[in-house]
Amino acid sequence: MSIALAQAAYAARGLADDARARPLEHIRWLPNQDRFLRSPAKRKLIRQGNQWGGKTWAALADVHYRCVGRHPYINVPKPPVEWWVMCASWQQSLAIQGKLWELVGHHLAPGTRFDPKNGFHANVPVAPYPNGSIVRFKTARQHGLDLSSATIDGALWDEPPRSRRLYEEVQKRTQKRNGTVLLSLTPVNAPCDWIKELAEAGSLTDFHARMLIENMIPVGYSTPITLRDGTPQDQAWIDTIVAETWDPEVPVVCHGEWEVRIEGRVFSAFRSSGDGAHVTTERPRGEVELVLGFDHGTRVGKQVAILSAVDTSSTHDRIWVLDEVVQPDNTTTDDDALAVLEMLRRNRLKWPQLDR
Repeated sequence: MSIALAQAAYAARGLADDARARPLEHIRWLPNQDRFLRSPAKRKLIRQGNQWGGKTWAALADVHYRCVGRHPYINVPKPPVEWWVMCASWQQSLAIQGKLWELVGHHLAPGTRFDPKNGFHANVPVAPYPNGSIVRFKTARQHGLDLSSATIDGALWDEPPRSRRLYEEVQKRTQKRNGTVLLSLTPVNAPCDWIKELAEAGSLTDFHARMLIENMIPVGYSTPITLRDGTPQDQAWIDTIVAETWDPEVPVVCHGEWEVRIEGRVFSAFRSSGDGAHVTTERPRGEVELVLGFDHGTRVGKQVAILSAVDTSSTHDRIWVLDEVVQPDNTTTDDDALAVLEMLRRNRLKWPQLDR
């Protein structure tokens, strides 16, 4: 090996070692991460699918820049500042603490320790900075009263807040300092309708990216990022991840959409014609139970009633969906009751004829 080649190899090893020790300084931000970090919005959300776009890393980087008082894109308050990172559970909190340690552990105050079992501290986990800034890790299981006395500079919710009430309680803690609230999430494992409403109303700036090849290529580069083992997150990788995901969950789990959307068949074995078809004009024969089911919501289009016939005479029950009521507007319980009675009338049934 020539001296020049040996020096190049040594420099490459040194760069790789530095990237492992100081990953934040070597990150190539993806387009959605970059847009999120550049935004000066006081309430902002980075929304993507699971485990592909580094939404938590971008959010933690934003918190870190604010704690050190030097943000590469926007003006931030002078430190010291106090930030909260809100997690769904202690187990999730440990994972997020580990990510912050991996990302910026070398920037924290001298003597700061982290271990995978207890995080920064088992009872009161705090990541301190040399300038006096601190990041406190809290869980959404804490009662609102435990959060009500503090005044903070900002909060990051990693994954959906358990309730809007808890989100509002934490948001209030930032108001006195004109602080910031960040969210990084995939819309799953908790109700997200109210978050969607905030985003659509403009109260929350929403940065959303679908699992597409153009969203895998860092800003200023022409090739996609890779996994730690060197596997490129290219179109073939995307196709594999989508294929391994249950079809109804692809919109949310892969693409970070607000809700599961069914396009075409729900199940691959669903048959609309032929022998054993699921959709049929055949009426049930013999003795069946007539069952009325309700899913009563409080929003437009969420009041639903289903009339069905259930045949329990064989090993496996057979269910015929005979009719349905879907209210298109806001309705009262009286409106819903009248609609159900009308459904019974058009099927030549009376209320006493219902079995369940």
